[in-house]
Amino acid sequence: MIRGLIFILSLLTFSQANAQWCDMEILGFDPVTLEITLAINGAECGTEADSIGEFILGLTFDPPVPAEENPFDCFYQEGFSLLLFPLDFPFVNIGQGSDEIIQQGDTLSFNIIESQPFGFDASLCWQEAINSGAFDECITIYIHQINDSDSYYGDSGLGGFPYPDLIPENNTLTFSFTDACGGLPPPPLDGGCTDEDAINYDEDADFDDGSCLFVDLSIPYTLIQFGCDTATFDWTFQPDIKVWNFGDVMPDEYCIDVFLNGETEPYQTECYNTPIPYGEYVLIEMPTYFPEQDGYNIPLESIAFVLSNVEGDNNPSNDDIFVGEIGIIYPNNCIIEGCTDESASNYDPEANVDDGSCEYPVMGCTDPEALNYNPLATEDDGSCEYPVLGCTDPEALNYNPLATEDDGSCEYPILDAELELLTNAGLFCDTLLGEYFIPVVYFINTGNVPITSLCAMYSTNVESVFACDYQITYEGEQVLVIFPEIYEQNNGEISVEILSINGFPVEGNLYTASDIITFGTFECIEGCMDENALNYDPLAQTEDGSCQYEGNPNGDCDDPPLYIPNVFSPNNDGKNDYWKAVTPAECWREFELIVFNRWGGIVWQTDDPNAFWLGEGEGLTHYVADGVYVYKVSAVGYDVSNWVVRTGHVTIFR
Repeated sequence: MIRGLIFILSLLTFSQANAQWCDMEILGFDPVTLEITLAINGAECGTEADSIGEFILGLTFDPPVPAEENPFDCFYQEGFSLLLFPLDFPFVNIGQGSDEIIQQGDTLSFNIIESQPFGFDASLCWQEAINSGAFDECITIYIHQINDSDSYYGDSGLGGFPYPDLIPENNTLTFSFTDACGGLPPPPLDGGCTDEDAINYDEDADFDDGSCLFVDLSIPYTLIQFGCDTATFDWTFQPDIKVWNFGDVMPDEYCIDVFLNGETEPYQTECYNTPIPYGEYVLIEMPTYFPEQDGYNIPLESIAFVLSNVEGDNNPSNDDIFVGEIGIIYPNNCIIEGCTDESASNYDPEANVDDGSCEYPVMGCTDPEALNYNPLATEDDGSCEYPVLGCTDPEALNYNPLATEDDGSCEYPILDAELELLTNAGLFCDTLLGEYFIPVVYFINTGNVPITSLCAMYSTNVESVFACDYQITYEGEQVLVIFPEIYEQNNGEISVEILSINGFPVEGNLYTASDIITFGTFECIEGCMDENALNYDPLAQTEDGSCQYEGNPNGDCDDPPLYIPNVFSPNNDGKNDYWKAVTPAECWREFELIVFNRWGGIVWQTDDPNAFWLGEGEGLTHYVADGVYVYKVSAVGYDVSNWVVRTGHVTIFR
């Protein structure tokens, strides 16, 4: 049986009196994936440089298995297999970086197969040997050689110096898949960026693998072109900003804030996404700005440019640039002196520098006709006061307390009302009591004050009626009053008289109706009052039942016959196929015939006495079933006293 694999530790004997500090340590190893972690505790390993540019990993068994007994062809006769890692070879990559060396303080985690060591096939052989399960005992992985030194076993190397590692016990790792040799090895460590200021900081990383990336943009230079807008004489400036990338990566976007006069809020902000390679710069041509139009006084005290919105920038100290003493380079052709105070009488809207020449007006009333005219005022301030015309009498209805001069417009209260009698407005004829008259009167407010209480008296030759508390609020408003009816037997003088208004007695407001209407001149007229009748009398006032209608000129329809059959058979045999009312249709003014089913639903109806039923249902979409149906007929003859309402049943069988 093949014995367990073990890495052989040779006992190195060499003088350490003048040895440099060299220590490579194996921290962890995954025997399934061949992931390994190495720590460089010292890199002065036999050369003048304090770095390691090449090393060899070895794999062996305990005890060593001779090549003729080992089924894996990557092992030497002595029982070990080697992998060379020349770090300056382009295909070898263990994370050594662009300098192709490893130094003191480095910790590297890499996959032995993926790192493509010299002897790539041997690394695959390692994986097969370790994972095949062919070996039960111990397996050892070790550092066989460093910087072309002599080997771990003492064999001569190309460098001609002894094996340099001063702590050989930590550059070997022995393990097994059973309980022998301590079981499985410690796992490899996860490398990553441990700098919290880096944009790729990994809080789960066990050690820093040098992969940290930083953002560092800088503004080392600016060129500002100052100018003057010849159309508006406004001062302008246009900056060109040099943005340098001192970091490892380029942010997706960066902004430049423009600050004026030391303000804490930016005057303008411009954002860009122009790429800047590492170690290079771009010159940003920013827009032209018009600070005067935005309310800034000139000359400005200072301008500052600050980078902003730079995600992950870990060096903000170089993100801004300051330009002071702007007045020194201010263009003189933009200076227009004059009065800049808008409240001055000689305000110059084009001036941008005040020269102290402002003159201010004397405000006051400049109208000589005004009560408060000021002869010294140079500008009218709207304070002029003039006489106010109006009614100055407090007793008047239109008294104006603001009036200073009476204009004769005073109006005083007028309390008055009128009557207006509507003649013939209520003439009626009663066949028992004769003709009668209902007086209708309007009370009209002809004054200019509200009437809160109007009392009136209505008199005939037999009675007098008093009525009060009529209210007529507005001038010209009228109130309609309807008095009791006057019959012919009360013929005589009729009067309506206003007695008082708001409690004050009124005289001379007497109106009579005796000369407006004379009772007994009208007679009640009887006759036919139905407009649909042949003998309709438009002058008739009382219906006497004499109306005559078309269709009954000779009296043949005084008592028309009406017969309703009670059975029929709609089977299209030409016999008794339909059902209808048997009656002279011309004798009926109104006619309605309805057929119901047993649930009370309507199955057929007509208002034509000549119509016939074929047995179809409501809507003519189907025929009803055989059975008994109920009908109802309602009819009114030309003599309105002749009306019929009859119910019965009809049977259908086919």
